[in-house]
Amino acid sequence: MARNNKNYYRYKALHEIGNERAEEEMNIQEIMTFINNYKNSKGRLHRHVNSMTNVIVNLMYQMPEYEIVKSGVWVYTPIGDE
Repeated sequence: MARNNKNYYRYKALHEIGNERAEEEMNIQEIMTFINNYKNSKGRLHRHVNSMTNVIVNLMYQMPEYEIVKSGVWVYTPIGDE
């Protein structure tokens, strides 16, 4: 069963790519490539991060840092001290 923090590592990966490419326009394909190739600290693919496009897009809609510019293009704007 899914727990309360089932998307914790997906949020973490989305913050990581956002901080790497802050204020840049990112295509959803670029974001999905990063998410599905996200490595853990040992260099292996992280088993709780990879996902489908609709799940990641729904998570980005919930995050105030991500803003949609046009269809399939997103911009990450850091909020506060992250």
